[in-house]
Amino acid sequence: MRGGKSSEKVAQLSLFINEDSSWLSLRLSYLISSRADLYSGSFIADGYLFQSSTTNTLKFAYSVPNWNPTTITVFSATQISGIRTYLSQPLSLTLLSPDIKTETGTLTVSVETNTPFEMLYFTYFWWLSGAKDIVFSTFNLNDGSLLAYEFVGIDEIKGSSVTLYGSGFNRVGVLSCNGNRCAGPCISVADCQTQKGIQT
Repeated sequence: MRGGKSSEKVAQLSLFINEDSSWLSLRLSYLISSRADLYSGSFIADGYLFQSSTTNTLKFAYSVPNWNPTTITVFSATQISGIRTYLSQPLSLTLLSPDIKTETGTLTVSVETNTPFEMLYFTYFWWLSGAKDIVFSTFNLNDGSLLAYEFVGIDEIKGSSVTLYGSGFNRVGVLSCNGNRCAGPCISVADCQTQKGIQT
C-alpha cells in the first residue's frame, strides 16, 4: 500500500496485490487527523536503502511530512506493518527501538536481521507532550482491546514464529451521547460505546 495527500480534502491510495486468488477479502483501516499535536503515517523502506550500522543491524531514516520543529518532548510509536522477502529460507528479524530527531522530523528505524529482505512497511505515530485528550497504551492481542483506535504490528519474526504487538489510543474525557439506551446527556466514552449510544 502506498498513499499520499493528493489535495486539501482528498487522500489517494494505491494498492499493490498479487492476482493469484490467494485472498478472499480486503480490509482497509485509516486514521484522519487535523490535530497539530498528533502525526501519523506509514512508509515503505526498500531493503537496499537500509544502511548497515553494526553486525546484523540495519537502519533507515525517514523524514516525517509537514513536521514543525519543536523543543517540546515528543513521544512515538513505530511498528512493522508489512514485509516482503524473496527467499525461501526462514526469516529472522527484530524491530529495535527507533530514534527520533524533533529538530528535523527524522524517524530512524532499526532492525536486527541476518536474512535479506525486499522491503519493510512501517506505521508510526508521533504526539507532543501535553497533547489533549490522548492516552496511548498497549494491549495483549489474546485479551482484545476497547481502545478507540488500535493497530497491530510485527515486533519480531523468528522462522515460522511471529510476535505481534498491539497498541493504540483512547480519548480521555466525555462526549455528548444521544440515544434511547444512554443514561444521560454527558457520560464517559466507554459508557457511551457500551450502551450503543450516538457519539457527537
